[in-house]
Amino acid sequence: MSSKRIPKGRNSVTPYLVVDDATRAIDFYKQAFGATELMRLPGPNSTVVHADIKIGDSMIMVADQHEGSQFRSPKAVGGSPVTLMIYVDNVDEAFKRAVSLGAKETKAVENQFYGARAGNLVDPFGHLWTLATHVEAGNSDGAFQVPIGTPGRGKSGLHRTRWWVTPTVRSSTRLEKGRESATESIPPERRLRQG
Repeated sequence: MSSKRIPKGRNSVTPYLVVDDATRAIDFYKQAFGATELMRLPGPNSTVVHADIKIGDSMIMVADQHEGSQFRSPKAVGGSPVTLMIYVDNVDEAFKRAVSLGAKETKAVENQFYGARAGNLVDPFGHLWTLATHVEAGNSDGAFQVPIGTPGRGKSGLHRTRWWVTPTVRSSTRLEKGRESATESIPPERRLRQG
């Protein structure tokens, strides 16, 4: 008899958000991002020892920061170096709703060169989020249209590069000799890997 190593309904990687008021955070995630609360394990003094929420098809765990624990909230350590990305049906509406509920905009929603309309915000508990709606799949040869004036935009208006800048940026499927490349506009420290 074999055992399943990943429980049903879980993924290989599951974010665990530690906050300084999990009850309020869960309410915020429900209202702002349409989260569904699946379970909650209450702790002393109205704290949350552990909770499971689901946003779209993704599980996220949430808990209050506890004294003496190695797990700290973004507010306790001066911010978060991690950003969570959510794909939504209408990024403009979702972004406005999150801001109206207390999130702070860090980058306005706008069309991105990689085929999404996206914006960044910080939730009231210090976690960073990118909200996006996929709007363009690129053209038939895998290149994405890049607005005039965008660094790395070639004369043809196509972004042609094999460098992956971040996990959310798609690369073109080929780079032929003589084709324009945007890699010169990407600083070497941002060139994570060649694909």
